[in-house]
Amino acid sequence: MSSRKNPSLSKVQFLLHLRECHSWSAEACRENAKVVSETFHLNCQHTQCKIEPFQPQKYADDFEYLASELEKLVEQIDKLREVITTQVELFDKRRNRTVGMFIAIYVPLAFATVRDPP
Repeated sequence: MSSRKNPSLSKVQFLLHLRECHSWSAEACRENAKVVSETFHLNCQHTQCKIEPFQPQKYADDFEYLASELEKLVEQIDKLREVITTQVELFDKRRNRTVGMFIAIYVPLAFATVRDPP
């Protein structure tokens, strides 16, 4: 994903947005796990569940697992964003060096070729 020839700043902005979405999702999963474990653990009796015993901890663990996976993806997004930012900086340095060389050649020639008015 980061190995494009010309990485763009719009990709960095997209990754920042994606990171924010993942972080909010992970936080929501942790809150859902907390609600499930607090609410259903106290209110559900095993005799009320007709098919199988209701296990709120199982669902809370699933939410925790999902939150941890989202946080791993956030770390990967951060690493990818750093790689792209580094690539953009390298391309900027290369471009600035080229522009600097043209300026170093053009400015002295511009002064050397100016004629005095007759």
